Amino acid sequence: MSRLNKMLRVLCALSFLLLLLPFMILGIILIWIETRDRCLFKQVRVGKNLRTFTIYKLKTMTD
Repeated sequence: MSRLNKMLRVLCALSFLLLLLPFMILGIILIWIETRDRCLFKQVRVGKNLRTFTIYKLKTMTD
């Protein structure tokens, strides 16, 4: 992958992140108002070549 291609992909990802950030913040606030609990949770998953990684998700279901 060329440096230019990688830079464009990173720039595109950051642009989408900035575009979606207000909606993510709104979701976090609404989840906190509804549950009065942590809004995010983390999960360890297994990826390619059996490498583990941590993913952070919005808590959309309650116990």
